[in-house]
Amino acid sequence: MREKSNKYFILSGILTVLCMGLLTGCGGSASIALMDYVTVEFSGVDGRGTAVLNVDHVKMEQDMAGDDDGDISKEELEKIAQFTEFEFSINYELDKTEGLSNGDTVTVTVTYDKDLQKESGVKVKGDTSEKFKVEGLKEPVEVDAFDNSVWNTENGVKVSFDGVAPYGTLSIENNCDSSAPQSYVEYTADKTSELKNGDTIAVTAGLKPGAEDEGYVLKETEATITAEGLDSYVTDVSMLGSEDVGTLEDKLKEEIRAEYVDAFNFCTADGQSITILGDDAGTFGEPTFTGKGYAAVSDGSFVQTIFIFNMDVSDVTLYSWDGVYYDTPQTKTFSDMYGYCAVRDLKVSPDGKLITGEENYTEVSYELFETEDVMKNQLTSLYGELTEGTFAK
Repeated sequence: MREKSNKYFILSGILTVLCMGLLTGCGGSASIALMDYVTVEFSGVDGRGTAVLNVDHVKMEQDMAGDDDGDISKEELEKIAQFTEFEFSINYELDKTEGLSNGDTVTVTVTYDKDLQKESGVKVKGDTSEKFKVEGLKEPVEVDAFDNSVWNTENGVKVSFDGVAPYGTLSIENNCDSSAPQSYVEYTADKTSELKNGDTIAVTAGLKPGAEDEGYVLKETEATITAEGLDSYVTDVSMLGSEDVGTLEDKLKEEIRAEYVDAFNFCTADGQSITILGDDAGTFGEPTFTGKGYAAVSDGSFVQTIFIFNMDVSDVTLYSWDGVYYDTPQTKTFSDMYGYCAVRDLKVSPDGKLITGEENYTEVSYELFETEDVMKNQLTSLYGELTEGTFAK
C-alpha cells in the first residue's frame, strides 16, 4: 500500500487571499531541500508493522519565505502568496506502509511541478527520494485465544448455550483477568440463536483496539464449536423414548375419558360436522393409540406433539343421516373413529429423557373423525405444517 501526502498549512490559503491586492509579481530567492521536511513513524509489531508519512508544511513555508524568527513580516507574507501554487504541486509518496519488520527499508519519493517551481522563485536542492530504516517495532507476544486453560472456563472465556433447542442461544463472555493475554481478545460467532444440539458454530477471535500496538498477535483466529447440553422441544415424535411414550399415553387416556362423556362432534369423510349431545351420544369405548403422531411448530412460539387415537362410539341416537330424516330415531355404532391429543411444549433433556411441567397444556379434540385425512386437514388448519412420525414402542 502506498501513502501520499499533499496536505498544506492552512495559513497558505488564507494568506493568498489577503495578498492578492498587494502583489505585483515579486519573486523569492529561498533554497530548500524537500526531503528535509519528511519524517516516517513506525508502529506496531515486528512483521506486522505500519509506517506513517509526516510532512512539516509549516516549516517548509517558513523556509520558503525566509522566516527565521517565527514572525511573518509583510514581505514574507507576500512571498508565501507567491509560491502557494508551487507548494500545492508538491506530492510525497511512501512505497510501503504495512506488513513491516525491523530492518526493512521504506522509500519516500517527492514530485512537484517544475514550471510552478520556477515561477515561484524557490530553488529546490537535494535528493527527491530517501530511504528510511524500519526500527522500533515491538517483539510480538503470541496469544492463544483458544487455549484450554481459559477457553470455555468459568473464570476465563465462558461459553454458554442457553434456552431450548431449536431456539437455543450462544453467549461468549471474556472473564479473563487483566493480567492474562487473552483479556485482549474479542470473540464473535457466526450464529448465536436458533441453535440445536449438534449445530456447528464458527468463532472468530480478534484483538481489542490498541492490543496490536502493545505487541500482541494471535496464534489462531478461528475455531469451531458444537452446540451441546440444550434441552430440546419435541420437534419429531421419534425423539421420545418408549417408556416416556407409555407414560404419556396413560395420562392422555384419562383426559380423553374426561372429555368424551355426553357429547361429541362427528366429522364425516366429506367434511360435514354433526353434533351429538346428552343421552344421544351413546357409549364411548376405550381409546387406543395408533402409534402414529405429528409434531408442529405454531407461529414459532410453541411446539405441539400430537398423539393419534382410535375410538368406538356405540348406541348413538340419530334423527337424520346424510340429509335423510328418520320417522323414528335410529341407533348407530361408529367404529375406529380418529381423534387426537395435542400436548404443548414437550421437552427432552440432552440424554433424551422427558421433561414435563405446567407449560405442557393438553388439548383433546372435541371432534371425532371418520377418516384420518379429514383429521389431518383439521390439524393443519390449527397448527400449520406437520412433521409426521411414529412413536417408539
